[in-house]
Parts: sequence; C-alpha cells; structure tokens
Amino acid sequence: MIINRKPEISFRNDHSRKPHVASDSIYTFSHGQTALSYGLRALGLSDGACVLCPDYICDAVPRVLQDAGCRVLYHPLTDLLEPDWEKISAMDCSDVRAMIVIHYFGIPQDIQKIIRKCKGHGWFLIEDNAHGFGGIHEGKRLGTFGDIGIASPYKLLPIPNGGLLYVRDEQRVDAPLLPLQPLKIRTMSLKALLRKLLSGMPVVYARLRPKPPYASQEAFREFTPMEWAMDELTYQTIVNADVDVIRAHRHALCQTWRNWTARHGLKPIFEVFPEGSMPLVYPTRSQSPEKSAQWFEWGYRNGIDVHSWPTLPKAIVRQNGQAMRTWERTVCFPVPHDISSQNLDRRLRSLSPP
Repeated sequence: MIINRKPEISFRNDHSRKPHVASDSIYTFSHGQTALSYGLRALGLSDGACVLCPDYICDAVPRVLQDAGCRVLYHPLTDLLEPDWEKISAMDCSDVRAMIVIHYFGIPQDIQKIIRKCKGHGWFLIEDNAHGFGGIHEGKRLGTFGDIGIASPYKLLPIPNGGLLYVRDEQRVDAPLLPLQPLKIRTMSLKALLRKLLSGMPVVYARLRPKPPYASQEAFREFTPMEWAMDELTYQTIVNADVDVIRAHRHALCQTWRNWTARHGLKPIFEVFPEGSMPLVYPTRSQSPEKSAQWFEWGYRNGIDVHSWPTLPKAIVRQNGQAMRTWERTVCFPVPHDISSQNLDRRLRSLSPP
C-alpha cells in the first residue's frame, strides 16, 4: 500500500456541480488562502497595516497578507513552536494591528495566553488552523477563538477543495457568490488509476513517480488560487464527516509512528497530543539536515510520503536563522485515513530505518 499524506478524492464532480452558499458566521471557499484574504478585508487590514507573523510559516500566508496591502513583521518561536514572548517584547511592535497564530500540524497553541497578549496590546487575533480542521480545544472548534480564523479541511478529508473562514458574530464578510474552481478530471483520474494499479507494489510505484524535493525549499511552494467557491458536494462531505472517528484514527496512527520513530533516533516535536486535537501528520526532529534527507529518501524508496514542511518566505530563507534550522530538522510522517494503526505497525516492522 502507498502511504500518502493526503487522502484520495472519494467522489468525482462534474460541471453540473453548484457552489455552496455561505452562512453568517462560517464562509466557504475553495482554499484557505482565499478565506484569509476575505477575513483580512472584514477586519479592515490593508494600506500598510502591520501584522505580526511567526517566522516558521509557509510562504502562502505572508503572500496573502502582502497582496491585501499589509506589512509583515516576523517574530521568532520557541523549540515547541510557540511564540517567543520574551523576544517579541524586545521588538518594536508599536505599529502592529494584528497577530497570526498557527496551530502547527493541528496541535493547539496556548490560545488563552495569546488572547490575553493580543487584548493587552489591542491587536486583532488571526487564528490559522489550516492543519487541524475538526480539532476541539476547551470545548470549542479550533479556529474559532480569534477575531477571524481559517481552516483547510481538504488537507484531511477526501475532497478536491475546501477553505473555511470563521468570524465573530459582529463581523460581516462581503463574500459574493464566486465561480467554482475548474477541475482537471482527466489528470486526476489517471493519477488515481495509477495509484490503484500499483497500490500493492509501493517500491515499484516509488520508482515510477518523480522524487519529491523535500530536502529543498521548493517542496511546498503553493500556487496562488483564484477566488473560487467551495462546491456544494464538498460542503456536504465536510458537514457529514465523522470528525470524532477521524480524530481517534489519526491519534492511533500517530502513536504507532511515535513508538517506531523513537526507536530510530527521531524526537517528537510535541510530547503530548491533546485529546481533542486533529493531527495533520506526525512531526519529528532529526539530528541534522543530512539525517532528514536520509529519511525523505527512505520514504521515497518505500512508498511512504515522509516529508518536510514548509516552503518558507524568501525573506526568512535569506536570513538563514532559527526558522531555517527548524525546517532543516523537521521530518513529518503521514497519518492517512485508509490504513489502520495495526497495518501501519505491521508494515513498519518489515522495514529497516535509514
């Protein structure tokens, strides 16, 4: 079995599909980038507004901020991927109007502390839960604590698109009925057919597919989507998803990876996965960039999508500081929906580490 980080699309849309019409507090789009863009407009963040943003972040987020007319001020993180408040307090944040917090890999931040800090400074809180759709924290959906929040359910569910924007009751979003994203049905079908034919031959499949450039900063460079709507079939799949079952399944897979990777020199980034969290992957730290590359090669040879994350903003890459050191040692293991923890354990026992 090929072990991918993203689920296969479980249904095939055609051109008769219809866009979903958003509600008053949850707005739907094809991608989280578009959701963030409309959220910034709802908060009135433009014309040089300064947004405090973690330096360990995918390049798509600051690009959306800059396209909206915002100015990005990067801040450092601790080893636990939390805001380094001591270093932030030494920065000139006098022009900051908002702060972005990221629930990395679906693991909740200390959100109450962040809320207190933002209120104390008079900042808007923008909550990026693109990794952890379906996560619950303190009895609430992760992503709904901030002034706005986003989620990307297509990263966890077998759907072709899906970005959500959460807003507070007093916020209103001017979201027109957008066109649907064109689907490359033929390309998707050919890829799905190839994976199905070779699903029992992971090593053969690994040799046929191009080697992902996970040891390179080009691995996850995201395209900029047009402003597209979420289709109704996708929305219904999201609504009907049993997130409790999915969450339990992903936790079980993470525990399997934890047990196996701990025996082979990898350390978990998070010692504890809170019960309500929805982990996107099982993230670890290697001893060195060279060791990370060996793990990516091991995954490629064995048909397991072991990968890095993210493609950082170019300004952060040029600085070549702590965010780059974090990226160099981050090794992520997939937690797919279509394999049980028992079968994953059985597969791993048959393999030798790099």
